[in-house]
Amino acid sequence: MKMMDQHLKDALARVDNDISFYSELIELFVSVWPDQLGALKNAIVIKDAKGLTDSAHAVKSALGNLGAYEAAQ
Repeated sequence: MKMMDQHLKDALARVDNDISFYSELIELFVSVWPDQLGALKNAIVIKDAKGLTDSAHAVKSALGNLGAYEAAQ
């Protein structure tokens, strides 16, 4: 739990502790997640290594910026 608390503190520090803005970022991530997941799946189906790498990197970066480090791994 303490590690999660620190991850949240780190993420909030990135947005100057603006909880409202952080919440908007989470909502944005959740709203685009289906498209991101679709891009990942499509890249696998069509064997597009670059597309898969790019999509995976975008998801990993977004999760890291939100403080979801374990999910980003």
